[in-house]
Amino acid sequence: MDEITIPVNEPITFDRLRELNPRATVDDLADAFGHLPPQLREQAWEHLRLRVALENWTEPGERGDPEAGP
Repeated sequence: MDEITIPVNEPITFDRLRELNPRATVDDLADAFGHLPPQLREQAWEHLRLRVALENWTEPGERGDPEAGP
């Protein structure tokens, strides 16, 4: 792929990159990601880290996991 679209005036996230480039393959986006300025790459990684941390922070049983307790 010769070009990708990145969001302007909003934080860059992996999900947003996929939305803006629906025809790009995962390999295309991975290759393009390496060419982004370091600040944009760090922004996307930070968003992913925060999302995972929030998902892991939920109280036991909140996710509907029967083994997690009442």
